[in-house]
Amino acid sequence: MRGPLNVPRPPQGHPVLVQAGSSEAGKNLAAAWSDMHFVFIKSIAEGLAYREEMNQRLRSHGRDPAHFKIVAGVLPVVVNSNAEKEERQRLNEQLMSDQMAIDLLSSYLRMDLSAYPVDQPLPPLPEEETFDGIRTALRLIRDYDPQLTILALAGCCCKAPIAGCSSAAPRRSPAR
Repeated sequence: MRGPLNVPRPPQGHPVLVQAGSSEAGKNLAAAWSDMHFVFIKSIAEGLAYREEMNQRLRSHGRDPAHFKIVAGVLPVVVNSNAEKEERQRLNEQLMSDQMAIDLLSSYLRMDLSAYPVDQPLPPLPEEETFDGIRTALRLIRDYDPQLTILALAGCCCKAPIAGCSSAAPRRSPAR
């Protein structure tokens, strides 16, 4: 194709740069160069703390935090009633068998969990510094209750959507 690109120039003057992952190197890379940062966050409190940490990193690179977006990975389920919410959650949980969830947990941890009883806690986890997988996943899994069984942890990590019904959502007044 010849000629100029026929799309408007983005407001920031360059294509959107997105960085995924919250290792120390990933956070530093995001703070120095990216416009958007994709991370996994388990709670609002954790998200607010993460935002503050990234704001400090951005400022240390001479960047305005208002021009930096953090996108948290979620699986939202929005329905019209509590009954529909419960039914949808049940269906979502059935989509992934216990064995599939354990296999997914195994892949996150880079450990074969098939040799361990699923009704017992995880074996010792690898150290983050020597871990050759997704360190964010390791950190998130390590943050769960260490007494959770492998099966319960697999359910928490691999099956849990965020569910709510639209009737419970806060209503906004029209803009004036």
